[in-house]
Amino acid sequence: MSDTNKTAIAAEKEALNLKLPPIVRPLEDIGVGAPAQSKLLSYRRSKEQQKTINQLVIEGAKRNLARTLDKRTPSSPEPDYPPTMTSEIKKKGFNYIYLKQCVESSPIVPIQQEWLDHMLMLIPESLKEGKEREELIQSLINEVSSDFEKSMKRYLVRSVLVRPPVKWLEDEGGHLPESPVGLDYSKLWHSNYLQTRKQILASLYIVHPTMKMLLDLGYTTFANTVLLDLTGIRGKGPIDCGSLKNDVSIQARKAEEKIMNTWYPKVISLFTKKESLEGIKPEKLDAFYNCVSTLMSNQLKELLKRTVEGFVKLFDQEDQRGLPIFKMELMFDDDKMEFYPTFQDLEDVVLGLVERIAEALQNVQTVPSWLSGTSTTVSLDTELPEHVLQWALDTLKVAVHHNLEGARKHYETYVEKYNWLLDGTAVKLIETFQAEDHTFDEYTEESKRRMSYFLDVFLFPPEDLTLNSAVLMWPWKINPIFDENDELLENAKHKKENELIEKREKLILEVEKESRLMEEFAEFAELDHMQQYVTDVRQLQKRIQESEEAVQFINKEEELFRWELTKYPELDKLKVNIEPYQKFFNLVLKWQRTEKRWMDGGFLDLNGESMEAEVDEFSREIFKTLKFFQTKQKKELQEKRKAAKRRSLGEEKLEEEPKENPTITMCTAVMEQIKVIKEYIPTVSILCNPGMRTRHWKQLSEIVGYDLTPDSGTTMRKVLKLNLTPYLEKFEVISAGASKEFSLEKSMHTMMGTWDDIAFHISLYRDTGVCILSSVDEIQALLDDQIIKTQTMRGSPFIKPFEKEIKAWEDRLIRIQETTDEWLKVQAHWLYLEPIFCSEDIMQQMPEEGRQFQTVDRYWRDIMKFCTKDPKVLAVTSLTGLLEKLQNCNELLEKIMKGLNAYLEKKRLFFPRARCCGKMAHSSRRFDAPEYS
Repeated sequence: MSDTNKTAIAAEKEALNLKLPPIVRPLEDIGVGAPAQSKLLSYRRSKEQQKTINQLVIEGAKRNLARTLDKRTPSSPEPDYPPTMTSEIKKKGFNYIYLKQCVESSPIVPIQQEWLDHMLMLIPESLKEGKEREELIQSLINEVSSDFEKSMKRYLVRSVLVRPPVKWLEDEGGHLPESPVGLDYSKLWHSNYLQTRKQILASLYIVHPTMKMLLDLGYTTFANTVLLDLTGIRGKGPIDCGSLKNDVSIQARKAEEKIMNTWYPKVISLFTKKESLEGIKPEKLDAFYNCVSTLMSNQLKELLKRTVEGFVKLFDQEDQRGLPIFKMELMFDDDKMEFYPTFQDLEDVVLGLVERIAEALQNVQTVPSWLSGTSTTVSLDTELPEHVLQWALDTLKVAVHHNLEGARKHYETYVEKYNWLLDGTAVKLIETFQAEDHTFDEYTEESKRRMSYFLDVFLFPPEDLTLNSAVLMWPWKINPIFDENDELLENAKHKKENELIEKREKLILEVEKESRLMEEFAEFAELDHMQQYVTDVRQLQKRIQESEEAVQFINKEEELFRWELTKYPELDKLKVNIEPYQKFFNLVLKWQRTEKRWMDGGFLDLNGESMEAEVDEFSREIFKTLKFFQTKQKKELQEKRKAAKRRSLGEEKLEEEPKENPTITMCTAVMEQIKVIKEYIPTVSILCNPGMRTRHWKQLSEIVGYDLTPDSGTTMRKVLKLNLTPYLEKFEVISAGASKEFSLEKSMHTMMGTWDDIAFHISLYRDTGVCILSSVDEIQALLDDQIIKTQTMRGSPFIKPFEKEIKAWEDRLIRIQETTDEWLKVQAHWLYLEPIFCSEDIMQQMPEEGRQFQTVDRYWRDIMKFCTKDPKVLAVTSLTGLLEKLQNCNELLEKIMKGLNAYLEKKRLFFPRARCCGKMAHSSRRFDAPEYS
């Protein structure tokens, strides 16, 4: 082997031992618009995969080189070719072809199966079914794999070699970059690759998983959906414009609400999850949400666009199966004929429906606007493009004009034929005929001609023909009809008179039955059946009421027949006689229920005073009832005796003893029950005292020797069985003490409750921005009164159970009084000093006093600020340390006043006496601003 060949082989080995040359970042315009390249570049490879691929390529190249060198034979000396055959251009061309074949012979990593799987996932399952489609898919996969291998070889050549400017070289598919991109080791490509990849990751949001989910959600929701479904509108028959407009508006509103209640909550739910913003930096959130808003806007715009196109399609002139049928009426108004609605109105309605569709979904909030929850909302841009709306309006105008052409021609024909009836010609003919004198025969001939005309131009229904004949034949047929009518009226009158007589007889029988039932009430004598008695009385009253209504109806009918009105005195008597029984039975039933409640109800729910009042009321009512029935019984006996004397005609006869009246017997029994209950009232008054507490029941239990404390099951019946009468005197003493304790406790709580709504009156002081107290006289008077009451209550021997509470309340009232006094003192000083220390000159001449006043002023403003928030007395004075702070302020103010007096004395100045303003109303003992000379 010659030295030249050895040198060439060594150089070739050295070149192949190097790593693959770095790939220089291609120009921005390379691959633009090529879908295959865009999809390829969108996939990411890790560094380890790239490193493995490079290593495989290098090792394969080394193995091929070793096999080639082993088989290579020493080359023969290069022959001497003519100069034309060894030109530099041909050498470069042949050299490039040889190197290109070497590069293309390098092993190429095939397309990854994962990529093919992703491609297949994008194909719908319906397109994969069937044997033929499986073969087609396999063929397409082979084609994609072959194209991938060819593309990899082409880009490998373009990235490794620089194509020389030789015209006869074959085209490699696309123009090469202007500047060399292969074998250029002056720049490193890895950092540019990482930077570009980083920029894509930071700016390309459409491939984010959340965007894919949003896209799928929109496709699932809107793929086969339109805002309005008007395909069946023609099947509804003729419709008026107003109804269509309302129906479309309602349907659009419902569809919009459905979208906002289904799709939009899902979108919001998608972006409320943590993983929805995974990989998005905070500073990129606005750009990310802008991408979200754009995608949502496009989906909604597409929905509106499909809806508009579907609506326009209804008016397609070539396919009129879905064309709506509008109801139009030819009207005569204002001496002219016209269609209603007019052609222009119909056109406006149809075009307005497009605008109504375009107005839908215009207030959909953006995702960040909804998530922020601010009052100012930002909506998506869902407005349809102007060219879409203009296309729809122009198309609909043409369609409407085309479809209304027939109606317009019919209108013109109708006007031409019948316009003489409207332009006044017919009126002039009638006026001329009426102005002339005509005979009856002439009028008849006019009528005949009119009837003949109507019969010629109009098909009358049989009913109209019959009616017209009846009118013409009326004079010959009316008299028999009158006679028949008179006969019908007379028969109807007799029938109603018989019915009225029957009603009167039935009413008499009903009143007689009611009287018998009324007599049975006097025999009722069982107190245990009182509920049934009340029911019977109510039923009888209802029957009496129905009988009265029947009387009114009968009298009204009698007036119509001009009969004498029938009277029913027995019915009035029944109304009067039933009332005492109704009152008595209800009173006894009420008494029985009240007694049951007292005896078997909750014992602690009883009240002696109210119980005594109710017993007295029952006693009075029962006594009145008893007197009433006794008087009634006496009258009945007297009437019977008078009747007996008249029947005996003077013969002497022994008088029978009067029977015992059951009603009077029941009254007497109830009176006895009331007397028994009266005897229990003292026990109830003593034991059911509202002031009784657990301590009192313990005292009662100690007296009797066992536990008397009542529970939820204790009743008066059980208490009476204990036979506590011997202990009532001792119980009364304890109960009286409980009443006095209860009175004190109630008074104490009343005093405390009085302060719940009492607040300091505050008013703004001049232009200082600070509020001051005013009108505190009522509060001070209330404090004095309650302190005296509290001290008096503490001296009572019955205050012991509440001694701690009343002592704490007294201490609080005293503290409130002291706080108010100190507060008013500070306020008086502050009102006097505040105008003085507002002067900068005074602050400079009295710096120490100025600083002290600033401290007091700060405290004062804080206190009044707190008081302004909640001016209630109890709330303000409960502030921790308020009294001590006011006392400290007063001490500082005293020092300031001394310093101020000294300063004034030194300067021999005179300040007038300071008085509190009229808004500060203090009592006579309160601090008043002193005089300072």
